[in-house]
Amino acid sequence: MEPVRDRPDLAYALSNLQCLCGRCHARKTRIEVGHKPLPPERARWRDLLRQMARNPVEHERKSLMNGPRGNARKATTSKMPFSRGWGSGTARR
Repeated sequence: MEPVRDRPDLAYALSNLQCLCGRCHARKTRIEVGHKPLPPERARWRDLLRQMARNPVEHERKSLMNGPRGNARKATTSKMPFSRGWGSGTARR
C-alpha cells in the first residue's frame, strides 16, 4: 500500500486499494495524519457512547432504575400521553 499523498498516480489503481470498515479507516487515517492516540479517559467516553447507541433502551432503563444515590426507584410515566400545544391535534382559536 502506497499512501496517495506520496503517490497520487496510484489513487485509482486496483493494486493499491484497500477496503476498510469505517472504524479501521478512521484509525488508519488518524495514524497517517499524525494524530496521537486518544487518551484513556476519552477512549472510555467514546466506548460508552458507542455502547449506548447500540442499546439505548437498556441504558435508559438502567438510568431510571438507578437514581443519583444508586438505589432502585420505580420508573414513573406521565399521565398525559402528549403535550397540549401546537401539533398535538388540538385546534387553537
